[in-house]
Amino acid sequence: MADLDALWTALRRERDRFPLEVKRCEDVAGDCRRVALSAGDQQLAAAASALQAHTLAKCGDLAAAARVQERAEREHLESPLLETSAALAMGRGHIAFQSGDYTQALASAERGVKLADRTNYLGMRLNTRRIAVLANSLDVRRVKPIVSEIHALAAEAGDPVLTGPVYNDVAMMHFRLGEFREAEAVADRGLDFYSRQPEVRPDELGILVGTRGEIRTADGRPAEALPDLDRALELMPERESNFRVIADTVCARIEALLALEDNESAADVGRELLKRLGSRLPHIRRRVMTLTAEALKAAEPHAAYELLTGAFELYRQESEHLRNHAREQAEIDSLTGTHNRRFLDNEFSILDAEQAAVGLVFIDVDHFKQINDEFGHHVGDEVLADLADILRASVKDVGRVIRTGGDEFLLLFERQDAGHAERTAEAAHRRIRAHDWNSIREGLKVTVSAGAVGTSSCEDTSKLLRLADRRLVSAKQAGRNRTDTTSAGQVGLAA
Repeated sequence: MADLDALWTALRRERDRFPLEVKRCEDVAGDCRRVALSAGDQQLAAAASALQAHTLAKCGDLAAAARVQERAEREHLESPLLETSAALAMGRGHIAFQSGDYTQALASAERGVKLADRTNYLGMRLNTRRIAVLANSLDVRRVKPIVSEIHALAAEAGDPVLTGPVYNDVAMMHFRLGEFREAEAVADRGLDFYSRQPEVRPDELGILVGTRGEIRTADGRPAEALPDLDRALELMPERESNFRVIADTVCARIEALLALEDNESAADVGRELLKRLGSRLPHIRRRVMTLTAEALKAAEPHAAYELLTGAFELYRQESEHLRNHAREQAEIDSLTGTHNRRFLDNEFSILDAEQAAVGLVFIDVDHFKQINDEFGHHVGDEVLADLADILRASVKDVGRVIRTGGDEFLLLFERQDAGHAERTAEAAHRRIRAHDWNSIREGLKVTVSAGAVGTSSCEDTSKLLRLADRRLVSAKQAGRNRTDTTSAGQVGLAA
């Protein structure tokens, strides 16, 4: 047990570092996961997987990061722990941000902040807010209070150096808004801050120096920018630093060289970066292809044309991905991350046509209005978000969780009988009873009532849903905090 405790301490220490130190994180996360699996510690295994996913995202391998993140989510569902829930939300936000999906990054970051605030880990509370700053980088009004919270938390931790990376985030916020002078002033203040610290990590300093170089390039001062960009790349070794930041810094260097009409050097730098990128970070690759084509258009027009053709194909793929993502997001509930009523209507149309076996569990939070009245609607929102996590853990990969409205959820099981629906409902009750609702607010108690139904051949899902609703009403009339399964066996829809 002592060894496991030591591994938890090491994992938390590495997770709290921001930016992450890649090689050390890989070693610590790998050691933790190996020992955790051999010891049967599912919580430590999930936390280690979450750190591995975060590290892969930092290296720019977003496909691998997403796969490991999914594994971490599955492991976490088996034995949920609040701090790991926060880490996973932070990881989802980081991957989404690196992918350019700022809407998902923001939603995950906000969930991560709320979860982290229910833990005792200052590092987690700081770092979830840093992801929130990145996700909110185009909205100054939302960023300023978050930055103030980070400074306050760092002061509480007794380590003001923890606030250093925020200078870069705020500078980038102004940069993206086109406020170059304000951005450079923030970067200068950050560099002055670092100059007064007894010890500074080179990659952390390199990120801020590179940001100032990007700002100066965009502000039409390429000759001033190049020394910053070159120094930044020296300070950020690839295996120890955020590869997206390195790639952005190299892109800025190409732009500075183009502005100075050194097309030959710009083309060489662009080609080298494309080799290093490989298949990683497609939106960055598209930018590099376009810049390199610009450098080559006079000397090597055919090569420039091929690069532009490749950039256009990446743009087409990104556009298709965004369209698909937009359709998916239209069927997701923004508060809980579950499916919504639009998704349910589409699924019901498909199921009616297939006439397959279907199981439903209709769930309602007991006395939810009283929770809102006594503790506030923000607590009610946290209850719904936690309940959604519990329901996802209960259905695992077999069913779908849908928020049908307010405090009502539906568990949908395709090609599963009513017995499965009933067993899942009881498993959900056990998880809800065991959940630490006091972590949201002291004295908070949460129970649910449910109605379970199923049929071996469903011709009208709407009728089946109405039957589930009647079972839910029966459960409430019988005293709440239970599932009505009196007719949960295979039923005919004439009932």
